[in-house]
Amino acid sequence: MARYGFRAAWLVSCVALASVLAFVVLTFRSRILDGVEGALLFDASRLRQHHPLWVDPAQGAWDYGAVPSRYYVAYTGLWACVLSLFPAAWGEVPARTIATLSWFGLLAWIVARCPRDRRWPAWVAAVFVGGVYTSALFGSAGRPDAPALLLSAVALERSIRRDRVGFVDGALFALAAFIKPNVLGLSSGAFLGELWLRRWRAAPAVLGGATATGGLAWALARASDGQWWVHVMRANYGAMRFSFWIEQLTSGLQFFGLPLAFTAYCAWRARRQGGVPRTIFALVSSAVWAMVTIAKAGGTRNYWMEPCVAAVLVFSVAPVPPWPRGARALAAVLAIVQALWTGVASIRSSLESIALAPARRSVVVGARAAVRAQPDEIVLGEDPGLEWMLDGRSVQTPIYMTALGWEHRYPVDLWIQDVERAEVVGLVTFDDLLERPLSEVNVSEDLFLPALRIALTRRFVLVERAAGLYVYALRERR
Repeated sequence: MARYGFRAAWLVSCVALASVLAFVVLTFRSRILDGVEGALLFDASRLRQHHPLWVDPAQGAWDYGAVPSRYYVAYTGLWACVLSLFPAAWGEVPARTIATLSWFGLLAWIVARCPRDRRWPAWVAAVFVGGVYTSALFGSAGRPDAPALLLSAVALERSIRRDRVGFVDGALFALAAFIKPNVLGLSSGAFLGELWLRRWRAAPAVLGGATATGGLAWALARASDGQWWVHVMRANYGAMRFSFWIEQLTSGLQFFGLPLAFTAYCAWRARRQGGVPRTIFALVSSAVWAMVTIAKAGGTRNYWMEPCVAAVLVFSVAPVPPWPRGARALAAVLAIVQALWTGVASIRSSLESIALAPARRSVVVGARAAVRAQPDEIVLGEDPGLEWMLDGRSVQTPIYMTALGWEHRYPVDLWIQDVERAEVVGLVTFDDLLERPLSEVNVSEDLFLPALRIALTRRFVLVERAAGLYVYALRERR
């Protein structure tokens, strides 16, 4: 009976993978841009147009008319440099193509590189991870997550296979962190493992990481006049809130907790086999890093992608231990329960997103007409993805500015002043925050500060609600 349970779990995982692949392909162009995609396309456009990239938000970038762009460069600017090499007319296609190939290609590459006797467990792990909707959503978006994970995983796989972290591996780990600053779990585990296992012989790894870090930091300091680090720190700043951490941790562990725990068990049982100790360091480090960083404002499930990659790497070198009859039956039950819990959620989310994506894009594309915006007027968005689609640029970045505003590190009065400019004639949001009483405040989730909500409510009125989007126009143009 246990055999049938495992087969059923495998079948569910395969169906989940097929559903998320269908989602990725069928919504490749119809999905609206997420906030990070919009911000990166905006950064790339400034580089392409030879405008300064690192601008003090308090001063603003005034290259677009009467309403300035106030933003932080969250991802060092390296990924934006890559995107700036492609023609502007190609839009998000290059970024999404590179990301999608990086994410799903990485999972397949790990399996292809592992020994034949480990290939089946690695395939099972890769199919399960690839079939998680949220990971596919972030992995196929034009974000730096997947390319950074690809570099970090390649460095780790090389280290496992050669049983040492070399100079090139250390440099790849550093480059990954500069592409996506929070991709630090695999690299920190790899360096800790190297120091623990090889002591002073870890010098090449440290030298490689230090050389790449120093070189990239120097180049960015030169390009940004020393401002790149300020932008990265402020953009990625988010107050740690216990209630938000519990919510995020509970949400993530129900999908990844049991699989990661089983992976750790298998790795520990095989800890004396070559290469496995390094995967243990990487798995533990990346899991701890994910569980800590999801507590900050802006933390979300894409942080679990790194320990999931570590888990696939574990099964590429560590065997699944033999099971006593009773334990095997229990494992089969847990496998089918976990596969159903994760798989059904992924299948449902994929199908819903396939149906919803065109409708959402239609709302955004028609929003300017709905608020009767003229070509030289601005329609604000809740995130840079919306603003890029609405205005061809970013105006504000609420997820960063609001987090700083709660700590009195960004002036809300300046934000209100921009919102009230005559050229700003509309707003598009993802939720009904402006429809709620002002007494309802959620510091962890609200993207507009209370004072800004008052200004927006006074100026705008809801004119359309469709496909999970809210479109607001000036009250006098209603």
